[in-house]
Amino acid sequence: MTELLNALNARMLVSKCLRLIALMGALHIVLITAASADEASTLTHDTLRLPHIKSLGNIYYPDKAKRRNLEGSVLAEFSIDAAGNATEVKLIRADDPLFADMAMKGFSAGKYDVPADWTASNSAVRYRVVMVFCLPPSKQTTTFSESPYEPIIVSGSRIGRPPVQTVPGTCKARE
Repeated sequence: MTELLNALNARMLVSKCLRLIALMGALHIVLITAASADEASTLTHDTLRLPHIKSLGNIYYPDKAKRRNLEGSVLAEFSIDAAGNATEVKLIRADDPLFADMAMKGFSAGKYDVPADWTASNSAVRYRVVMVFCLPPSKQTTTFSESPYEPIIVSGSRIGRPPVQTVPGTCKARE
């Protein structure tokens, strides 16, 4: 009788293990599918060129960041509608909340020069763009590599020092 009970317990244990393995496999497939769907929504920005920026609203270097000599980057994601307006702006990551607030204001007010044939399918594309805040002369570059586009540079003047002319598109001082 004891052998029969041991055999029955062993079969029940094997059955539970097999169900657990099947459940884990199903969960793994669900997670991979969800990750693939998420990747698909963010990878499409590689296929289209970011339209020319007309304006990003009233962006300036936050005074509090200047006083603290802070520099950093912000990574944001957004779409562009047929009128050239940035829509569905989402903060992905920021080195500092001061920069995140300013960048989100700028990206949300963004106006882009879209071609006349810009369609609804173009509006579905999500662009990931980096905004770098630096106090020239500086070696500050973006800390985020998820954007295929050139970063948008926002430079400020260090408090108590005269403005520094920079090389366009960088934080480096002109020589």
